[in-house]
Amino acid sequence: MQTSGEPGAGVNVSIRGIGSIRSGSTPLFVVDGVPLNNDPVSAQSPNVGLGNVQAKNPLNFLNTNDIESITVLKDASAAAIYGARGSNGVVLVTTKRGKKGEPMFTYDTYLGFSSVIKKLDLLTADEYRAAGINKLYDHGGNTDWQDEIYRNAVSSNHSVSFSKATDTGSYFASVSHMDQDGIVLNSSFKRNTARINAEESFLIIKG
Repeated sequence: MQTSGEPGAGVNVSIRGIGSIRSGSTPLFVVDGVPLNNDPVSAQSPNVGLGNVQAKNPLNFLNTNDIESITVLKDASAAAIYGARGSNGVVLVTTKRGKKGEPMFTYDTYLGFSSVIKKLDLLTADEYRAAGINKLYDHGGNTDWQDEIYRNAVSSNHSVSFSKATDTGSYFASVSHMDQDGIVLNSSFKRNTARINAEESFLIIKG
């Protein structure tokens, strides 16, 4: 569940319930064996930032089309492997690699739209005036600020990948562009990624 409607906002994932030796209940995310940090970004957090913001989404950098599988560890094995960091569970993310067979070229894209489901039902300017507003503070305005700050937002994503495997190794390469507009003006999330997974084995001959 996203912590807010902000584009690219952090996510709350509950695997083992709330309450542990660590604050919060977000599990540890591990991508291809590399643990990721999802600490909050604020003036009081380890990652120095501005304001008081919820924990960031540690998977923001990852193109979802690059994900091969997701495994959830929620028992004692998580704590045994990752220690205290795995007390809320561990989410293992494995990215794609080349597979044997014909080389594969893939193009994925999507287009989405979002808007405010329900606006606050407020008085109009004339209704507010009829309720007895002080004339000293009435400058004749009649602006619905909800209409001014909200918009119909458009999101798009384009991803291109190439994969190939040989008898001695495998190769997977991808590039993607994501552009997500928020329903609030001047809010957006843009991401460009490039990823290469390569494995090769060599035969060493000793003379």
